[in-house]
Amino acid sequence: MAGGELGRQRSLGGQARRTGRPPRVTREAILETVLELGIDKATVSAVAERVGVDPSTLYGHVAGRGEMVAAAAEVAISRVRWRGQPADGAAGDGWSAGAALGPAPGGELDGVTSGGSPDDVPDDWRGFLTSIAEDLWGMYREHPGLAGYLRTTDVPSPTLLTLAAGAVEVLTSRYGLGVPLAALAVDSVGDSVIDSFLTVTRLEQAAADDSTRAARDKAVDSVDLLAGHTQQEYVEVLKSALGSPQGSDAWWRDKVQLVLDGVAYRLSGPATG
Repeated sequence: MAGGELGRQRSLGGQARRTGRPPRVTREAILETVLELGIDKATVSAVAERVGVDPSTLYGHVAGRGEMVAAAAEVAISRVRWRGQPADGAAGDGWSAGAALGPAPGGELDGVTSGGSPDDVPDDWRGFLTSIAEDLWGMYREHPGLAGYLRTTDVPSPTLLTLAAGAVEVLTSRYGLGVPLAALAVDSVGDSVIDSFLTVTRLEQAAADDSTRAARDKAVDSVDLLAGHTQQEYVEVLKSALGSPQGSDAWWRDKVQLVLDGVAYRLSGPATG
């Protein structure tokens, strides 16, 4: 055997080593690149350029942009843990989206929000749902384009459904809510957060008809047109909510608390679901 061939076969412990060309790209690397670029900006050509391969190479791992983006979205969501979730997902069957699906490629399960110990779980259902709202907002902020994708896709995210099921389980087993009310609360909080996030995201962009101005400024101009035609206090409330990032942050959080006020009202009534 030629010396060069013998050298290629040697390894630590004398075992023969594989000398074939390693894969140029993996599915995991593709999905991580989608998240790096942003779900709203990731195209097959952009991802291929980032990982250093021809676009045709990607089709050996994904069927096209649609599947690529959908799979990347599942990876992003699988890294979320509701605040206070035990690291091993032991709080209940299906309670951890990450535990249910296995480790997400390229990172730990608790990417956006840390799991922590059971002692971190809020003392009451309202604190738990408030923390879920914050965690969802953080997930959307961490992954540009994810909220828009989830709002427009025809098929609900299996991983997000798993997370929702875990939240319902905690609300029923730990806090004593009935399943119908718990499911309604989780769904309503989720809807409020994603819709508010998309609105705030649009406000942060440049105006469609004037790239020199922020959409937020144009929105305030529109509100000013109401002056003299409705209550001035209402005009000021809208300007406060739309006119600054701080105002928008306070507004979406107040909307979540209004939803939770409704849950509290249901719980105080004769039929709590």
